[in-house]
Parts: sequence; structure tokens; C-alpha cells
Amino acid sequence: MLEFFQKASPFHLSVVTVSKPGILDTAKVVAGFREFFPDDSFEALPIRLFLTATDITNARLKFFESGPLISAILASCSMPLVFTPTEVDGRWYVDGGVLNNFPVEPLRGRCDVVVGHYASPLRSVRQADLSGFLAVSERALEVGMYFNSKQKFHECDVMLTCPPLTAFGLFDTRHHREIFELGRQMTLDGIDSIKRALDAVA
Repeated sequence: MLEFFQKASPFHLSVVTVSKPGILDTAKVVAGFREFFPDDSFEALPIRLFLTATDITNARLKFFESGPLISAILASCSMPLVFTPTEVDGRWYVDGGVLNNFPVEPLRGRCDVVVGHYASPLRSVRQADLSGFLAVSERALEVGMYFNSKQKFHECDVMLTCPPLTAFGLFDTRHHREIFELGRQMTLDGIDSIKRALDAVA
């Protein structure tokens, strides 16, 4: 994961667009994903994966679980205003978090133990921190996604959060390693809780 963000990060001037609805053109980052997902297929993954995206035209949530993988990944994280919508089968998709940022639904009835991980804890900010349109947009997304997600935390058998991540913004591109290590340590700290949950259903 760390290598992916170091090599294929979409935050480059080469993907900036002035003719599409967004700052960064998702179509221009596909090539960078192919090195990490050469088969470009859900079916080629060793573990079953579900991704969510928002059909922005029809205001519907879409669950991707089969077929082409890269376009689904891009669709699931095409954050409005920052990234252009991703087109899949003729429809425009943006970040699934617009409608559902904590999608436990596909796991219901499929898993004995559900481990939740919320990686975007709500930060404390000052009014002075919200000085530009990007900062205000980012804050609005953070607040909406956090409170919508929090309503479903109780559906997880184990819930992992990482408060130190509040030190980093959603679009932080300079601290990949620090963010990765925080997530890794949080997971290690939660191993005992996960083991207890597994033992309870054994």
C-alpha cells in the first residue's frame, strides 16, 4: 500500500484538467494503477472485495464486486470537486462516501466477525483554518461522512479508530509513511480484540 502511494499517487500536475468537472482527471491516473493491478479484475484478487461509489446523476449507491477493478477503485474514491467523476458503463460515479462512507451492508450475513476501521477521525479546526474553498469543502465532507458513518459503528464486532490521524488532512500527500505506520500500529493494537471476537464464534 505504501509503495502504491509513493509510485502511483494521483496528486501530480500532469493530471490537472481545466475542461472537466474537477481539478484532477481520474482518466489520467489509470496507467499508474496497472502496475499494481495487472489483471484489472475483481476475480483475480485473493480475497473478495466490495467497493462503493455514488451514481451522481441518478443519486444511487453502487456496489462493485466483479468485473474490471481499476475503474471501480477510481469510481469509489473520486471525491467531488477534487477528482473528475469516473465513467463506468456510461454512468458517472463519484466517491461512495457521499452516500455511504462506512459500507457494512455487503458483509452482513457473509462474515462471522466484522472488523470496522474508520480512518478519518473528525478533526478539531478553527475558523481561521477554513480560509479557502478546498478547506471548506474538505471540512464539509469530513463532517458529513463522520456522522453518517458513526451511526453504523455498533454493527461491527470490533471497531478500530486512530485519533492521531487527525494531524493529517484528507489530501495530505507528504506524509504517506507516517500515515501508513499509524494505521499499521493501530491494527496491531487491535489484534487481541479481534482474536477475542473470533474465539467467541469458534
